[in-house]
Amino acid sequence: RFTHQELDELRSSVEALEARLHRYLQPSQASMTYSPKQTAGRRKAHASNAQVLPLKTLVERLSQVSIENSKKVELIEGALQKREGQEQT
Repeated sequence: RFTHQELDELRSSVEALEARLHRYLQPSQASMTYSPKQTAGRRKAHASNAQVLPLKTLVERLSQVSIENSKKVELIEGALQKREGQEQT
């Protein structure tokens, strides 16, 4: 049985992973333009497809788990409300 806090934490984790994946998939505008000053300093290493694919798969799995857990929580809450209603009568 999951609490709302645990579900919120799971959703936050999924959102953070999605944002991280999006940053790696979409290089920044600054890196798209050529500037000798930028290339002379540190370069930001972009993730290769081989590195991104496992992250993308993980995000998809976490997202699916989050959806399934939300459905389970709704079912449990419905059953509890039904039980409470029966106990009051």
